[in-house]
Amino acid sequence: MTQRAANVEDSAVSQSVHGMNEGGQNAEGVIRSTIHQNQKQEQLGIWAAVVLLAALAVVLIVVLNAREPDADRGSNGPFPVPAPSEVTATGVGPTTIKSLPSGPPDSIRRTQKDIHIAKLNGIDLDATEAEAKDWRYSPGSDQDDHDFTYSDNSNIIAFSVIVPGATKKSDCGVTGYANSIGKSEISRGAVICVKTTQKRIARIEVRDVDGERLVIDVMVWN
Repeated sequence: MTQRAANVEDSAVSQSVHGMNEGGQNAEGVIRSTIHQNQKQEQLGIWAAVVLLAALAVVLIVVLNAREPDADRGSNGPFPVPAPSEVTATGVGPTTIKSLPSGPPDSIRRTQKDIHIAKLNGIDLDATEAEAKDWRYSPGSDQDDHDFTYSDNSNIIAFSVIVPGATKKSDCGVTGYANSIGKSEISRGAVICVKTTQKRIARIEVRDVDGERLVIDVMVWN
């Protein structure tokens, strides 16, 4: 082999090796670029998942906060008051009795309004609703269980005293109780405190009065 031919062969080998080195470097660069892009896509996917979870958490909190007031109130709203019940007592004359929805917070035993008491009829203020829805309404002023009677001469027969403005049990802790109240003292709006036969205190408010009947609201404390 001549010197020229040897030089040509060496040059060809050198170019071939150089080309292989450049190709290897290019392939490595492509691989690194692909790995970098995949890492960026994975990071973007993680951030997207975090943002989505945060948005769902905000929506859930808003929905729960919107429903909490209804859960506290119940289906009928805050502090529901039952409709007044109504019963008709036996005896003479109209005697419709309706329940009061509320009253002073003094350990109330029973409270009702619009009790119609005809002349010569009385009620038992110690009776619970379970014992007698009509307060044992019946004729007669000498009944042992009657604490309050409207007499034939339009007087009130009860161990009682008029206390204007009385609303609480403690307001009835006054002197001057007597066995009856004369009809001249009985007027619409009058407030009467009564001591029952079982040593309870009752508040009676006169809603209406005429010669034949008395309409009262009643509240009895323990």
